[in-house]
Amino acid sequence: MASEDSRDFEPYPALVTWLENCLVLSGAGGGYSMDISDISDGTAIAACLMHVDPQYFTKQWGTKIIPEASASWRLKMSNLKKILKSMQEYYGETLHVNLGKFTIPDVSKIAEHSNEEEMVRLLQLLLGIAVQCEDKESN
Repeated sequence: MASEDSRDFEPYPALVTWLENCLVLSGAGGGYSMDISDISDGTAIAACLMHVDPQYFTKQWGTKIIPEASASWRLKMSNLKKILKSMQEYYGETLHVNLGKFTIPDVSKIAEHSNEEEMVRLLQLLLGIAVQCEDKESN
């Protein structure tokens, strides 16, 4: 039976705190709001990925992410689709992990409605990359 503490645990705040720490370590920390509507544009997630594995998520890859996407849910969705596709490829090509049993986040719900449940799924994928990548000790 689950303890009361584990039932009350909400993953979103913990994942956002981790993302914020990742951004601080990357040197990009000060410029990002940690509000879900701001995170949903994908720029903070992309910056974190570029810190976690800069050989895979290169500066060139980062240029595909639209920095001013927060004004339009369609631009947010474009960013999030690129990020999710790259994360899925990273899991397969670099980590040799099949995501078949993992519920893939619905980026349209994140982009259009700032859906917290779907954002948790996306941040879990990000955290999984950070703790399984070659330089995991620094993450």
